[in-house]
Amino acid sequence: MGIEPANNQVKLIKPSKDNTFDASKLNSVCNCYKYGLSTLEDVITIRKSFSNLEEYNKSKEKIFEVKTLTKRWRFIQQHCLKTYHIAMVTENDCGYHVDTLGIKKIELSALGIEAQVY
Repeated sequence: MGIEPANNQVKLIKPSKDNTFDASKLNSVCNCYKYGLSTLEDVITIRKSFSNLEEYNKSKEKIFEVKTLTKRWRFIQQHCLKTYHIAMVTENDCGYHVDTLGIKKIELSALGIEAQVY
């Protein structure tokens, strides 16, 4: 099962003991955006703490941290799409524009980090 907007396919991930994110926090579309965007912002903050991609790639600790956060992001993404379906890609009353996640993807990609976004 996958979703293919903008030629991207959401990779389904299995819940694992690595994922320490509490899915009960994702009890609304608004919380999906809140926690999803917060996770992506954490990735951006880590990457921007390095002057370039080469310096970032030297930090095994930060690479591991980013991988953990991107797994969290995929978990949030999968859970929210499965739970709230089309509501995740339509206008909402949460104060988040539906393009917000796509904009974060562009920012991450420009920094050399790939994170699937809806």
